[in-house]
Amino acid sequence: MLAALADLKGGFIEAVDAMSRLLGVQGRVLPSTLTPVELRGQVDGREVHGQEALTRTPGRIEQVWLEPPAPAAVPAAVAAVAAADRW
Repeated sequence: MLAALADLKGGFIEAVDAMSRLLGVQGRVLPSTLTPVELRGQVDGREVHGQEALTRTPGRIEQVWLEPPAPAAVPAAVAAVAAADRW
């Protein structure tokens, strides 16, 4: 549904806003980045790709990171976090 709304509304954030209105969500849902990212981690010395794999792989999670390593933040999300820190 989000993919279809993104096509209709002109972007992912616009699609999330439209879906939020449809579902009656209070507040605003914002992605942290619009860059496609993959969560990766190291579990007991082995590199693991993806959130599900990280949660299901037995062992100690030693490190986590994103690929690509420094995706651009969504400005509205940065502003929302900055505003929340003022409370």
